Amino acid sequence: SFTQHMSTDGIDILWVIDPSGSMNDDKPQILDGIADMMAVLPATGWRLAIISSDYRWSETENQFPLIPGDTAADAEAMYNSAVTGAFEAGFDAAYGYMMNNQYAQTWLRQDAALLIVFVSDEDEQSNVYFNSTLQFQQWFSGVRQSSFIASIINFDPSVSLCDHSSTLNTGHEYMDATNYFGGQIIDICDDDWSAGV
Repeated sequence: SFTQHMSTDGIDILWVIDPSGSMNDDKPQILDGIADMMAVLPATGWRLAIISSDYRWSETENQFPLIPGDTAADAEAMYNSAVTGAFEAGFDAAYGYMMNNQYAQTWLRQDAALLIVFVSDEDEQSNVYFNSTLQFQQWFSGVRQSSFIASIINFDPSVSLCDHSSTLNTGHEYMDATNYFGGQIIDICDDDWSAGV
């Protein structure tokens, strides 16, 4: 006997990044993480977009995604243009981009696998399209046959590599969603994000 794995045609990747001022120090590491991912992706079949976790901006973002052959400089240009606003609402932003952004519909592929990478130094704060992590999980479960999540977030201070003492910014909601889909969770203060990307 054997297990027949689901067939997918490539992978669509969304990096949903917190645009708030507290993330400014993380920009070099974010760009390195995206470049690392691009370097290990296959030579064909992938598309990667960078969007803000502020749904007001993700719903109007209209840059064509990065594709094989694009460079780290291309990723930085996309980041500089797309990651704007103030909201730390990754779930709302992902939904808004995928469901309400007409330009996104021109490149997102229903037969491709989907990976969302959430990057934030604060907990998830959606309240427009989702009022709970469970609602997001239910929606995301039906988006594609193969859907994955990775999160690069603040861990609880007791185990975090960051120098902070408050639990307020721990990414509990992102952790719950990522664990639900069996994804990777990386401490935002870790020097090596390769396990998540």
